[in-house]
Amino acid sequence: MKNQSRLLWVLLLLMVLISLSAALLEGRGAVMAASPDRTREEIRHQLAGVKGTLVETRISGWIRVSENKIPLPFMLEKVRELLPLPGEDVQAQIQMDERQGVYQVKICVCEEDADYTILFYNSPQSGKKPDSGETYLIVDAVLKSDSAAREGRAYEKVEEILSQYEGSPSIGTTYTATISGKLKEEEMEQTAKMLFSGLNADITECNRDTGWISLTGYSSLIGGGLESVNGRFNLNIALRCHSHEDKTYICLGTPVISIPY
Repeated sequence: MKNQSRLLWVLLLLMVLISLSAALLEGRGAVMAASPDRTREEIRHQLAGVKGTLVETRISGWIRVSENKIPLPFMLEKVRELLPLPGEDVQAQIQMDERQGVYQVKICVCEEDADYTILFYNSPQSGKKPDSGETYLIVDAVLKSDSAAREGRAYEKVEEILSQYEGSPSIGTTYTATISGKLKEEEMEQTAKMLFSGLNADITECNRDTGWISLTGYSSLIGGGLESVNGRFNLNIALRCHSHEDKTYICLGTPVISIPY
């Protein structure tokens, strides 16, 4: 009878543990589903925590459109097909350029949330015939004001534009912030490490020179990422002092910084 009673208690305990595990897994799934929005808010929070003022948020993406070089008139036609995607009643400017075998057609679109640049680009491959080459679609979106919600809408718009073509697009976001005053090199390193710690990230690579430092690593908060000889990474943070102004710039890229620094 005692054995049966103990068995009953063990079964009840197992049922409770299974129920708790299921609830935790369900909650974890909900957190993962909301991670893009949470990550955007957390990045802003961490930048503010090191006394940084966010001055620009840029979303950059690209995809290979063709393994061949597309003629300029056909490229212009493809660009015009994309014009309705940014939205209705937007201001657009189309520019064409052809020089030294490089063709490109660019659209600049001004929308409420962001300014978009849509670029079709091709060039001859090194060592091959002049008429050979690959064609790429590159999309940039620069937010007009700081807002995680605006960033989310702009990111979805970049995804939508790139998804018009088959393949796996690459999309990343670069945040630029400033800190008042020129930090010393050890202060820049400390600030970068604070940001890594706040974003639950491990550092896999460090590069530095006079006046700047760059750290690369992986954050479980951000997810995704790219592979390198040093392992998987999805976070790149660089700091540098402005040459003329009394300020220090922070560039935070997921997975990499997409602008010169």
